[in-house]
Amino acid sequence: PSDPFRARFNAIEQQFRERKADEKRRAEEEKLANYKRKKEILDRISLLVEAEETQESLKQLKDLQNEWKKIRSIPNEFKDELFERYKFYLDKFYDNLSKFNELKQLDREKNLSVKIELCIQADKLLHEDNIRHGFNQLAIVQEEWRNVGPVPREASDELWKRFKETCDKVVARYREKMADQQALREENLKQKVLLCEKLEELNALWPSTPKEWKK
Repeated sequence: PSDPFRARFNAIEQQFRERKADEKRRAEEEKLANYKRKKEILDRISLLVEAEETQESLKQLKDLQNEWKKIRSIPNEFKDELFERYKFYLDKFYDNLSKFNELKQLDREKNLSVKIELCIQADKLLHEDNIRHGFNQLAIVQEEWRNVGPVPREASDELWKRFKETCDKVVARYREKMADQQALREENLKQKVLLCEKLEELNALWPSTPKEWKK
C-alpha cells in the first residue's frame, strides 16, 4: 500500500503524458502555421498566373515552388484541398506560358518580316541616284531597325549580317561620292584662283586703245 516506486512512476508518467500533449499541441500549431504559409504561397502563385507574362515569371514560379517544398506537414484534412489548388494553378500557369511563348514566337515572326522589308529598302538605296538623299534615308532605315524587336534566333545572325553589309556599302558609296565632290571642289578652287589672278593682272595693266579694251 505504501510502495514509493509506484508514486514516483505515476509522477513521471504524468510528466511524460503532459510533455507528449505539449508536443502534440506544438505539432498541431506548426501544421496550422504551415497550412497558412502554403495558402499564402498559393495566393502568390494565383497572382502570378493572373498577371501578364514576363521574362521573370518562370523564375518567380520556381522560387515559390522551392518555398512550397520546404514547408513540412499540414493538417490531414487540408492536404487534398491544397494539392488540388496547387496543381490547378501550376497547370494554368504552364498553359499560359505556352500561349505566351507562342505569342512571342508570332511576334518574332512579325519582326522578321519587318526586318526583311528594311533589308530590301536598304538594298534599294544602293541604286539611289541622289546619293546624299540615299544616305539620309539610310539613317531613317537604321533607326527603324533599332526599334524593331527580336526575330527568331535561327534567322537573327544571317539577317543582321545582310543588313549591315548593305548599310556599309551605302555608306562607302556616299563617302566615295563625297570624296569625288571634294576633289572636284578643290579643282574648282584652283581654277577660280587662277581666274582671280588673271583679273588682277588685267587690273594692273590699263588698256590705252579701244582694241586693247576689247581684247
